[in-house]
Amino acid sequence: MKKTTVLVAEDDSLAALDVVEGLRSLGYTVPDAITSGEALCAGLKGLSPDAIVMDVHLSGTLDGFSTAIEIRRSSDIQIIFLSGVFDEDCRRKSLSLGCELVQKPFDEITVDTAIQKAIQSKGSNARLSACSAGFPSAVTPPPVQGNSIALSEKH
Repeated sequence: MKKTTVLVAEDDSLAALDVVEGLRSLGYTVPDAITSGEALCAGLKGLSPDAIVMDVHLSGTLDGFSTAIEIRRSSDIQIIFLSGVFDEDCRRKSLSLGCELVQKPFDEITVDTAIQKAIQSKGSNARLSACSAGFPSAVTPPPVQGNSIALSEKH
């Protein structure tokens, strides 16, 4: 069975080391952390990780949310945000991007649970898409005649 690969994007070197080592101890394949959104977007070109664990604040011009938007343009990689600021704005942005959000400080089990939930969610969405592939996306309404709907009679 293929090991789950997780990329870590964190601009604080001590926090990055803690996250990387914690995920490795849980059995994930984790390359060294990336510090900026720009580097993460550029680095994804040759990689296909199962998930990304990313701080909402990164070095460079792209924050975590902007980086997630860029990633979503070309990929369906699952993203788990880490944040020391756990306010309504942060929750709203994470939710709007379909991402998990984990509050700092955290333990490895909390991040592990968020990764597993995100990966399972991706699998569920893929199965749902495959199941609905042969079905029309909407029911065609019956034609309207004047002020009434034309109903066909089938006995």
